[in-house]
Amino acid sequence: NWFRDKLNFSFTEIVTNRGWGLPTVHLEVDFVAPSRFDETLSATLIVRSLGTTSVNLEILLRGKDDRDRARGKVVLVLIDRAVPRAIPWPSELRERILAFRVTE
Repeated sequence: NWFRDKLNFSFTEIVTNRGWGLPTVHLEVDFVAPSRFDETLSATLIVRSLGTTSVNLEILLRGKDDRDRARGKVVLVLIDRAVPRAIPWPSELRERILAFRVTE
């Protein structure tokens, strides 16, 4: 949803139209509190770093009580599926991704 709704670059565009892929190459998640059935969680996504071909994201899920439920880290790599190999982010997409970068 982040790619489609916030970056205006849907998975249909990435995979079907351009023949690229966006595999997950690293994933870690800590489940820090239980959630209940039918509970709606909010998600916050932060870009920690953007490399030539990869992006390092943090995702936080919270309940309506503002308590953290899950904290995750994920690294995605943009690839050309025909080769397959990593490819650089297009400049237009790179700028959109950088708008979500947070450094501490």
